[in-house]
Amino acid sequence: NLEFDHGDIFRDLPDVRRTFNHLLKTVPRSGHVVINGDDPEVATLDYVNPAQVVRVGTGSACDVRITGFAETTEGSSFRLETAAGLWAEVRWGLPGIYNARNAAMAAVASGLAVFGREGFTRLQLDSLAKFLGVKRRQELLVPEGPVVVVEDFGHHPGAIRLTLASLRARYPDRFITAAFEPRSNTARSEVFQQEFAECFTPADRVLIGAIHRYEKLAPGKRLDTARLSAELTAQGRPTEYCQDNQQLLARLTSENTVEAAKQRKRLVVFFTNGSFDGIIGACAKHAAGLV
Repeated sequence: NLEFDHGDIFRDLPDVRRTFNHLLKTVPRSGHVVINGDDPEVATLDYVNPAQVVRVGTGSACDVRITGFAETTEGSSFRLETAAGLWAEVRWGLPGIYNARNAAMAAVASGLAVFGREGFTRLQLDSLAKFLGVKRRQELLVPEGPVVVVEDFGHHPGAIRLTLASLRARYPDRFITAAFEPRSNTARSEVFQQEFAECFTPADRVLIGAIHRYEKLAPGKRLDTARLSAELTAQGRPTEYCQDNQQLLARLTSENTVEAAKQRKRLVVFFTNGSFDGIIGACAKHAAGLV
């Protein structure tokens, strides 16, 4: 997908788009370009040789279609289809349509590299069922008990929204608390102020941690966590912002203890591309001790 991020490097979305167009010009005639066929921004790029492009996605115009996606408490499943028919049926443990898309695009790229454009669907995908994911991407730190704890590298509003939607599908009966650390150069700035107010919708509660290197940003250039907290609370999603991450940990562990005593099941997901000042491990240790 193509969206604005890394605001310390790129000026705006057209600048990101320009960089991708430069990249496309370097693809040799023997190469291929595997793209997200559902992303309208990706469709605007300048493809030097359209015959090299393989579109992957859920839309009818895609060369490889992801169909029948379903997600339950046990995992997710989907099919990959081409104009020639069914390529593969996948059942695996990873969450979300976004991971199904990652798998599909990786499979297409690998198949093209091994078998070429005419035979890439010969690639067998049975091994995906054994794939356990990667660290810090919806990583289950405490997989069961009164409080399930998940760590995720998400720091872009689009990623946070999709991850929360997937967790909601996988844990429909749990109260979900999202703890977010504004840490990346873009996330801690004012660039995504409105987007962050919209991406936490699937959560029941939001705790916003301290802005990383707060003092390095001018007042008008920082994410306004007080405003964000007020907007999310007004949406019916109780939110607090903490100027100290240890304060957030204390609030979280206190709530977990109280709710566990009432036998109410919870899920805590941490969103950060950094350390969150070490509170993720501390929360996981506390949650594991509640069993």
